[in-house]
Amino acid sequence: MTEEEKEEVMRATHEEMMKCQSAFGQFILDFSQAEWCLYLILLAMTRLPDAMARALFSGTRAKSIGQFINAYISNTHPEGEEPPKIKQLQAAIQQLNIIDGTRSQLVHSGIGSFTRNGMVVSNEGRVSRYEHKHTFIISSKEIDDMSFDLSQISGYFHTYAFSLLNPMSCVSMPELPSTWRHKPPQRDSQPSKTRRKPPKQPRPPKPSRA
Repeated sequence: MTEEEKEEVMRATHEEMMKCQSAFGQFILDFSQAEWCLYLILLAMTRLPDAMARALFSGTRAKSIGQFINAYISNTHPEGEEPPKIKQLQAAIQQLNIIDGTRSQLVHSGIGSFTRNGMVVSNEGRVSRYEHKHTFIISSKEIDDMSFDLSQISGYFHTYAFSLLNPMSCVSMPELPSTWRHKPPQRDSQPSKTRRKPPKQPRPPKPSRA
């Protein structure tokens, strides 16, 4: 590789690093907004007094809120007979959970380095078992894709909560995309080590009867 090529790689890597840092900050803000709007749906469904809702749900995160809502839907609508609005809500919650899984990896695994293709995310430094190590690269565009999905999800959640609190209103639900932009990143996992069973010990011969 020539010096010019090395400089080009360094320039492209630095540019992508700056884009990733900016996109990641916006993504965290967008995820927080989506989680808050999902919480509004939970409050609207339960109709609990503010003091009771705070005592029960304070600190509840997106995954648990979604589980509460899905349980409520399951108890109030027979499977397969959910109205389209609720099916859309469940689809949005499912995509939020997928994004939440990626968010958890980005926040808790650690950013190892940057390349011209994006951030190198790896749990190698803190994984409890060596065979569970994984590494993947996520680009600034892929982070932007998560933010785009979150903006669609937040809009739907907010409108859904409003419709629950104002059942007589003629609010129209926004259309969710038929295909989400974000897909879970492909991880380069280390091959798992299979435990070998200890060889069977030969049984001692039976004593002969006199």
